Amino acid sequence: MSTPMVHINLAGWLNAGICLDCLGRTFIDGPGAGLYRNITCSGCGRKFNVARILGRVLFAQWINVEQPAGTPVIDLRGQS
Repeated sequence: MSTPMVHINLAGWLNAGICLDCLGRTFIDGPGAGLYRNITCSGCGRKFNVARILGRVLFAQWINVEQPAGTPVIDLRGQS
């Protein structure tokens, strides 16, 4: 039996101008190349990589955030 995956339409949330992490509505523009730009939520600081055409987000992904040294890591696989 496989575990169902949850699909999140991150591009849809960003097209609505909403940060999925904190529900903030303002973003800071960052560096980019070609269609891709990095943006940062001004509310929570979460960073996203987005591809936009004519002001519309076509692709979006969270940018990995490095954890501080010593941050506990737990494995929840197999937990009930």
